[in-house]
Amino acid sequence: MMAPSRNIGQTFAGMLGWENSIQRDLEVFFLGEKITPVIAPFADRTFKNIDYRYLKIGPEIGIGYFIFSAKNYLVLSTSEEALQIVINRLFEAR
Repeated sequence: MMAPSRNIGQTFAGMLGWENSIQRDLEVFFLGEKITPVIAPFADRTFKNIDYRYLKIGPEIGIGYFIFSAKNYLVLSTSEEALQIVINRLFEAR
């Protein structure tokens, strides 16, 4: 999911605050797959100089997000691979 942001600082602060309940709130994004909630903090990661936050829930599933400040976009995904693909495509589109 990608959404525009008018204030990236406020958007990022909101996402940090949402981390506690985001797994439950986004269950629909897992398309009926049974997900066991994980009690762990989001990890800070970097790909192609873009910092993102990611919570690993299973072998290939999780919740991650980043702000692409060049275009003021919030990107949210249920896999780390998808986040990295989006980062690549955003750089290609510039």
